[in-house]
Amino acid sequence: MAGKGDNNMARSKEQPEKMIWRHPSAKQRNYELVSGDSVLATLSFAKFLGSLAEAQVGGTAYSLKREGFLRPKITVRKAPFEHNIGVMEMSWRGNGKLEMSNGPRYYFKRVSAWRNQWNILDDNGRVLAEMGMRKRLLHNEANVTVIEKTAKESDLLLLLTLGWYMMLLILQDSAAAAGGGA
Repeated sequence: MAGKGDNNMARSKEQPEKMIWRHPSAKQRNYELVSGDSVLATLSFAKFLGSLAEAQVGGTAYSLKREGFLRPKITVRKAPFEHNIGVMEMSWRGNGKLEMSNGPRYYFKRVSAWRNQWNILDDNGRVLAEMGMRKRLLHNEANVTVIEKTAKESDLLLLLTLGWYMMLLILQDSAAAAGGGA
């Protein structure tokens, strides 16, 4: 039986926590991760077609930027944005391996290309969260289910933000490829 301090962990294993990445305005590339009425994180792109974005997670600002073409990677920087705190190498299949400068390693695994679904795994292969994109005419959203709360909440929210960022870049690349082939 879980002790008083273990209630959240026990509850998260029995009942997964549900969240949604939503796109409040089609005029801007701003997104919010919400649970109920609470905004847990935000993601805002600097330009309409660029990859530089700023995230706000638990009162901390981060910058996310894709670099490279043949071997793309995403860099994560914490304000004041001087040094990378994490680098995610991306594969052509839409998978990613994130190495944080303070040690942890996480994996972003595409489980369904047709449904745009990913799992976020820890270094032991445990699924921490599942994310599934819902494409709308002018808005893109994602359902998020937190499976394991083994990471600190701020780390988990950063992982969910990075996963959403990656999903949006893949969608942007797919749209550009479809438009370029016409």
